[in-house]
Amino acid sequence: TRVLKDFPYKKVTDYLSVPEGKYQVDVYPTGNHVSSLISRKINVESGKSYTVAAAGSGNKLSLQTYEDHFNVPTGLTNVRFVHLAPDAGPVDVGAKNGGNLFTNVTFRKGTEYLSVQPASADLEVKKAGTNDAVLSLPNVNLLPSTPYTIYALGLTNDEPALEGLLLVP
Repeated sequence: TRVLKDFPYKKVTDYLSVPEGKYQVDVYPTGNHVSSLISRKINVESGKSYTVAAAGSGNKLSLQTYEDHFNVPTGLTNVRFVHLAPDAGPVDVGAKNGGNLFTNVTFRKGTEYLSVQPASADLEVKKAGTNDAVLSLPNVNLLPSTPYTIYALGLTNDEPALEGLLLVP
């Protein structure tokens, strides 16, 4: 059953409600329903929510699944980072001119949620173990009682350009 059609890069859908079970997911280029770009089985557990993302570039695409959590400690905010930039290498994520929230995050990996004080901050994605920023995320506003996921998407040396995407599930 086709779920999405002509789905563009960086587009996000609402959650789809499906019964618990295993699902075969195939991603095809627009207009081609014969040769899939990605084919993978995904296990869906009852009572859980997931984000499914295509990661990689060219013929090196894969389908990644990240479990989303909505419960946030009172008065705090939850934030995590998902690394979907294939040529960026391992990265650290933290406040500009400050400490790191996440360290040594590799391509296709997502961190656990981290509970922090709500704040507005300039964040940076840096080459792991350095202060060399590969991506600036200015004016990130993290509100109380809200879970956030910061995605790094794109390429550092090609198109589409590397950029950040902040999502609230």
